Parts: sequence; structure tokens; C-alpha cells
Amino acid sequence: MSTITYYISGMHCVACEIVIEKTIIKEKSVESVDASTSSGSVVVQYNPPKTLSVKYFNKIFKKDGYHFSLNNPTPEPVSDPMTALLIGAAFIVGYILLTKTGYSSLISVNATSSLPVFFLFGLLAGVSSCAALVGGIVLSLSKQWLSSYNDSDSTLKKTEPHFMFNIGRVIGYAGFGLVLGTIGNYFRLSPVVSATLVIGVSLIMILLGLQMIGVKALQRFQIRFPKLITSKLSDESNFQGRFGPFIMGALTFFCLVVSPLLPRL
Repeated sequence: MSTITYYISGMHCVACEIVIEKTIIKEKSVESVDASTSSGSVVVQYNPPKTLSVKYFNKIFKKDGYHFSLNNPTPEPVSDPMTALLIGAAFIVGYILLTKTGYSSLISVNATSSLPVFFLFGLLAGVSSCAALVGGIVLSLSKQWLSSYNDSDSTLKKTEPHFMFNIGRVIGYAGFGLVLGTIGNYFRLSPVVSATLVIGVSLIMILLGLQMIGVKALQRFQIRFPKLITSKLSDESNFQGRFGPFIMGALTFFCLVVSPLLPRL
């Protein structure tokens, strides 16, 4: 078995590692793959005599924006930080204007809000954050679900995994939400602890934002699950079978919980 290290430009997060590892491991001669965002490289163990060339990898990863080389490339420049700063400033100015003019009460939900308002905000959350987080999961699994059926199977039968996935989401959100609600009923955070958590989360969001716009010095500070867990969760074959979509749907609850801290996982 031989080992070779490829240097990659275009890696910015843990999701990049998963995409690269899942694609390369499908090659017949490859035994193991270990990608690292902090070093901007991937270590591939393969069986000779077949050699996986840089040209080949650049071809299959061209659409994803990754560029392979055998030499450590020069650091990537920060990608247009002014655009990110202007967008952030626009949101801050908009929030201040809403607060000063009193219109912020029109887009807030509290204990006195009516049920239709809760319903509308639920729909808004469903088509924004939930669609962005869960939509990619459904798209990646749809091909696998469809391949398990024959052409002669009815459309209703082929949509069964989608029904199971969404039923799992409803039951998972209700069950896990009940657990968190029960815990929250007995443990109350003081204003100091709450403020500390908000400041901590804000700092992490700033760190992640700077990493996403290409600040290379911060790439070493990665917030991630152990690779053993991410590799299992990213492997669609672990969610085969009739109840696989149900389990996957229930687990999306944790996407909602960790999304403020880990938007790229």
C-alpha cells in the first residue's frame, strides 16, 4: 500500500472534508482517506500500481471548486471581506431602525401573540432555516431512496421514504423538545450566565464567519464532531431500510439545536 499527500485549495470547513473524503474513497484502489482543513491537504492510502493523478482529481472536483496539487500552495487571499462587512452592517442598521421606530413589535412573537401569528412564524421558519438545513439532507438521500425501488413500483410507494422522514421529524422534534422543555423547567439560567452564553455564541459566529471568507490563520480552530461520528452520519448507507428515513428525520432535530454554533456541518 502506498501513501500520497495532495494539497487542496478551496477547503474552508468540515463539510469540505466530508465531500472530498466521500468522493475519493469510492475509487477502487483507495483504502483510506483523511482530509484536513487546517493543513489544507488530504492523505490518501491506495493500492499500486494504479496512481490517482492530480489532473484526475482536478477534473472530478472542478464543479466543487477544489484544486489539487502535489506542492503546498501559497495561502489563499481573503475573499472580498468588504462585501461581508457591508451585509453585516446593513442588518445592524436595519435592526436599529426597526427598534427606534417601534416596528420591531410587528415581527416579534411573545406570550401575548395570537395562534395565527405563531402559525405564520412557524411557516416562515420552516421555509427558511429548516429548508436550508434539512433540504440538503433530503436531496442527498433521495437518489438512494429511489434506487431501492423498481420502475414498476407506484409513485405512492416510492414516496414512502419521504413520508417516513417527515413523520420521524415530527415525532423527533416533539420527543426531544419535550425532554429539553422538561430539563429547562428545572434548570433556570441566571441573567449573567445567559448573557455569557450569548456573548460566547456571538464570538463563535464571528470566528466561523471569518473562516468562511478565507482567513487562513483561523482555519486551525475548527468546531467539529469527532470524525468517527461525522463519517457515520454522512454515510447514507447507514440509513437504509424502511425505518432508516424515519431515524434520519428524527435526528434532524439536532441540526436545529446545533445550527447556531455549527452552521457548516
